[in-house]
Amino acid sequence: MGRKDSFEEGLIRGKYDFYGLNISRSSDVKKLSYYLSISDAIKILNEVKPDILVVFGSYITVPVIIASIVKKYPFFLHEQNVVPGRVTKLFYKFSEGVAISFTETREYFRDKNKVYLTGNFVKTELLTMDKASCKKELGFDENRKLLLITGGSQGAMKINYEG
Repeated sequence: MGRKDSFEEGLIRGKYDFYGLNISRSSDVKKLSYYLSISDAIKILNEVKPDILVVFGSYITVPVIIASIVKKYPFFLHEQNVVPGRVTKLFYKFSEGVAISFTETREYFRDKNKVYLTGNFVKTELLTMDKASCKKELGFDENRKLLLITGGSQGAMKINYEG
């Protein structure tokens, strides 16, 4: 489940079932349509009837989490940052637990029995790719140093936005 007509939907389409919610960006939390998406999430949960949900905290997951609480579907959170984000902090107490990527993150949670160190997901092919061929494929000078800076979560738009 994710944002309808999103990049993520494009990645999933044809490989897995995708259920889209009509939310365009995080500022939608101030709009009625954001809250209506909770009922859409409830309808999707009623249709799919999952055994458990794994939720990666972001504004798009809030309607899904609220729907899972209302429908009593258990969920786990996955926190990819050292400092937990707002969604993880807000909904941790309702979850079955939280998977963390860094040992330091454990200190932010009272109930340590609900915290599991799992790490972040990494495509293994990224670890074995040849730097020179990647630079060439992307059109970068193979003899110059290349620094890639990217971000996710809070503040990511300030780093990643092309505009």
